[in-house]
Amino acid sequence: MKIFNFLLSLTVSLALIFVLHKGIGDLPPLGRLLDPYGGFWQNSGNDDGMQQESYELDGLGGEVSVLYDSLMVPHIIAQNDEDLYYIQGYITARHRLWQMDLQTRAAAGKLSEVLGEKTIEFDRRQRRIGMVRAAEKSLTAMMADPVSAMVVKQYTAGINAYISELKYKNYPLEYKLMNFYPEPWTELKSALLLKYMANMLSGYENDLEYTNALKIFGEDAMAVLYPQYYPNQQPIVPTGTIFEGNVILPENENIIADVKGISSVITDKPDPNNGSNNWAVAGSRTANGKPILCNDPHLGLNLPALWFQVQLTAPGINCYGVSLPGAPCIIIGFNDSIAWGVTNSERDVRDWYNIKFKDDNRSEYSYDNNWMPTKKVVEKIKVKGHKALHDTIVFTHLGPIVFDRNFELKDKPQHQRVDLALKWQAMEPSNELMTLYKLNRGKNYTDYEKALVHFECPAQNFVFASASGDIAIWNQGRYPVRAMGHGKYLLDGSTSATAWKHYIPQSENPHIVNPQRGYVSSANQHPTDQTYPYYYSGVFEYFRNRRINNLLDSLQGVTASDMMRMQNDKYNMTAAEMLPVMLRAMQNVKLDPARGRVLRDLNQWNYMNDAQQVAPVYFEAWWDAFNSITWDEYQGQPYPLTLPSTATTLALALADSSNIFFDVKHTAAREGRSEVIIMAFTQAMDSLDNWQRSTGKPLTWQYYSGLRVTHLARLEAFSYTDLPSGGNKHIVNAARNTHGPSWRMIVELTTPVRAWGVYPGGQSGNPGSPYYANMLQKWVAGEYYNLVFIHADNRNEKSMISTQNFKAKSK
Repeated sequence: MKIFNFLLSLTVSLALIFVLHKGIGDLPPLGRLLDPYGGFWQNSGNDDGMQQESYELDGLGGEVSVLYDSLMVPHIIAQNDEDLYYIQGYITARHRLWQMDLQTRAAAGKLSEVLGEKTIEFDRRQRRIGMVRAAEKSLTAMMADPVSAMVVKQYTAGINAYISELKYKNYPLEYKLMNFYPEPWTELKSALLLKYMANMLSGYENDLEYTNALKIFGEDAMAVLYPQYYPNQQPIVPTGTIFEGNVILPENENIIADVKGISSVITDKPDPNNGSNNWAVAGSRTANGKPILCNDPHLGLNLPALWFQVQLTAPGINCYGVSLPGAPCIIIGFNDSIAWGVTNSERDVRDWYNIKFKDDNRSEYSYDNNWMPTKKVVEKIKVKGHKALHDTIVFTHLGPIVFDRNFELKDKPQHQRVDLALKWQAMEPSNELMTLYKLNRGKNYTDYEKALVHFECPAQNFVFASASGDIAIWNQGRYPVRAMGHGKYLLDGSTSATAWKHYIPQSENPHIVNPQRGYVSSANQHPTDQTYPYYYSGVFEYFRNRRINNLLDSLQGVTASDMMRMQNDKYNMTAAEMLPVMLRAMQNVKLDPARGRVLRDLNQWNYMNDAQQVAPVYFEAWWDAFNSITWDEYQGQPYPLTLPSTATTLALALADSSNIFFDVKHTAAREGRSEVIIMAFTQAMDSLDNWQRSTGKPLTWQYYSGLRVTHLARLEAFSYTDLPSGGNKHIVNAARNTHGPSWRMIVELTTPVRAWGVYPGGQSGNPGSPYYANMLQKWVAGEYYNLVFIHADNRNEKSMISTQNFKAKSK
């Protein structure tokens, strides 16, 4: 019904436009779009390319079978690797081509070619950061290895085999609505997608904001505002673990850039809500004596879905999991012998350098008392409906100049000219594809350990479990060795003291195997305690990881059902630790009956952020107001800053009720924590009254949290809003707004292996398909599907709804 209403509305609206064969502005040629034989109507049926047919394709060496189960998951059975990845590319393109196309355009800074002026600045940033250059370096590394070269070549050939078959009537609907066409796929585009994920997962840091805060608040305050370590932190590698190795530390020089404050610099950061949970429980703690592994990566919730489920079977491989449409292999998954999953490391691997040029020509810059030459590259940005733009990018040996006098906010004055170069680990050659290739075929811990050495950026926490009984976790990435404090602030680019000279050895990356406690876990927290011999910085989680560990500590005889409840846990630890303090401050405050009921509801709350409860709304609004009043020093500042974290605010509130930051700037009195709590309560209740009046929605967490899964092109008719999932950012079920668990997977390493999974969407990229969002409601309800894992000699034909056979085209 949703798609029918959209199509009806679209037809009526477009029929009012009398020019049917020429596009107007961003609109497509309407005659072609409305053509009942080739236009958008062709996308409203149930043809998802699962017909019981045989196909002949150029480029295949043997026969390949593709079996589809009831969720439209393709189970690809090939006789060799070359055909396996060829068909993986072909099948993925058949269901997700437009999504793959749009995401690679975004990564490459080419959205303006199809979307017009509104994406020019985004494209400039992507090009200045150097996404294409980074992908080219990684592709060179992939092509240098004959195995990864074969994989990416065959995957690309399969995608192009599908594209070559397309006619306009078969184009995905979005091509018709946005009036552009598929281009041939290249190996570089697959490399770009991997860099797109690297940017999403390793592109968040606060170097510029911390530098501004240092200038405003001073060094002593920085230890309070942005502490290196939180109290009661539970690191990934358990506290007390002994680290050994040859530690090479640079001298701790004062090399922070000498800047007074930067007001005109903007950075295009990934969403700070990106995160994940994973854990593995040893057989000694499970009901059946076999390990259980769980993973739920928290990313943007979009349609078509971020992930594409697939099973890959050929001699030497039988693997199931989720892939990234446009990149080969399986990223998170399992086989008969092992299972693995990932969470983001959150360690900072990007540094910003202030470059001092000789003159405005920017042909030379100062470095160790010498003038170093720059390299300049002119980027041509094509813009739909307008003339192309040209942007000159200046390169130093530290990296490209991303922000300069030509890239400033127009509505703010320039207080100080800066030229900022970016050094980022993702810009170094690496071959993460080999990690995936080897994990897909892994049999034991040794295989897992050997696979990880190829994975350099984005740094990830790889959790592992095997049918033979091992569990493990590695904080895996390639990390520069830094002096204390280096990389937290904007660095002086005129001295080699700031350069990356060494990397932490692979063997000294934080990891743990078969710990005595019987589980391993990560949820974006600190990887180690403070005894780790290498300095690192980042933006780390403080709440989800402690809740996960508390639950795992309390469980014995663990089952898959226990793990499902854990992944959907809605316990609000922030509220559990802070709300009692807030309620005590209100004990002697006189309130009207309505607001008195609010306090009674909060007193009776079980700290669960359930969708239909109102108490989570009261707490969230109160906590937000408390943060706003506490950190009023940040308001009106001329320079970009980042607020202290939830963990910092909580630690300050629990430890020091009279801290100077609780004092409100615009009042004559000296406020402490209690006064701020009382002021925040009134402010919060007023804001909720305004919210209800303006939205007309019920005052429950479902509507206040605004959980939604939106179409990549922000087409409302293809999106779902106000989903009743419950949860929040710092809760195990980290669902709120446009972010949340993008894939929930639970694997039990029995014989045969058993697994369950779900994600908020469906396998099809076609909004007119019944498989477009068919898993969404189960995901919202916290339910799972049994994952159908077949074997080449036991295909479970009864569980399949369609079978396709592919073979080489006759000569």
